[in-house]
Amino acid sequence: MRLPIFAALTIALATTAVAQEQKYLLPGDKAPELKVAKYYQGTEIKKFETGKVYVVEFWATWCGPCIETIPHLNDLSVKQKGKAEFIGVNIWDEEEGQDERIKAFVEKMKDKMTYPVAVDTTEMHMTSKWMEASLSDGIPTAFIVNQEGKIAWVGHPMDIEKPLQEVIDKKFDIKAARDTREVEVKKAIEMNKLYAKVNEAKELYAQGKKEESLKILDELAKSETDISGDAKITKITLLATDNIPAAKEAIEKLASGEFSDQANLAFFTIEQATGEKGNKELAVFTADQLVAKAKKDDPIILYYIAPAYSVTKDHKKALAVLERALKAFDGSEYAKEEQMKEFRKEIEEAIAKEKAQIGN
Repeated sequence: MRLPIFAALTIALATTAVAQEQKYLLPGDKAPELKVAKYYQGTEIKKFETGKVYVVEFWATWCGPCIETIPHLNDLSVKQKGKAEFIGVNIWDEEEGQDERIKAFVEKMKDKMTYPVAVDTTEMHMTSKWMEASLSDGIPTAFIVNQEGKIAWVGHPMDIEKPLQEVIDKKFDIKAARDTREVEVKKAIEMNKLYAKVNEAKELYAQGKKEESLKILDELAKSETDISGDAKITKITLLATDNIPAAKEAIEKLASGEFSDQANLAFFTIEQATGEKGNKELAVFTADQLVAKAKKDDPIILYYIAPAYSVTKDHKKALAVLERALKAFDGSEYAKEEQMKEFRKEIEEAIAKEKAQIGN
């Protein structure tokens, strides 16, 4: 079972805490060189020409949010044809089978992805000079390059329509965009410092300094930032390697928590259920806890935990959970959102697969 296309996932870069004085790519700075390894479709863009506007968007074949965003970008590329040129740059895809995977993806998308598509170089020029340089730590991320060849805007592609129109109309406030981005970068720096602490805790645990490791994670779990959830799940993941009773105790506690805690546990469940080194028994335990303790059925959580039952051959329970997910979806605000229709289809497809397994 693949992850839902809308999943709000970001993939953190393997960066450590960095110095405040380091220079970052910000709105108002000259756009870096556009250097890719190969184009899969569209006319090659060799350089940014003065007087033209460009959108450079970063994505990957496995990235759910990227897949959700692509049709929106494609619509914009059609709407702004002759006014802005678009290019999708693939990054962070596994090297093995990369070429065929990207080619198949583009062919499958057909008229939903008609703008030029390329892949980063083996030296990861686009990743380092654009993503890392701007401290952009997740995909999809888009950049608008203005008529002067300068970065005008950096952000999520779903938010690009208004700033793009303003850049095209030469009404965009690039200084305000720079000020906003500087604040975002400072926050990202602080988050990188916190992620470095999580990595430190992992290293300490591997060294046998478990008490010290768990103390760091418990402190981070109290943080009122996104790192809190990472710290809680990291603790459970570490305990799962050598202390199942303690892991189960932490899971039980988290399953009774807020929705964000339950969602994080759902992601943990599918990783344990489908991962090569995952603990399937623990995945089922976690799924059972979420089913029993969730205050109400949530389609996202139910969809994520169903594989725990499927991979352990309990197809009837997987089917029951997925049918609850579908019912919860239809009774939620998600059902009113156009971009969520694909997710509903995925639930239906998963239901069909479980029914087929039961029939066998």
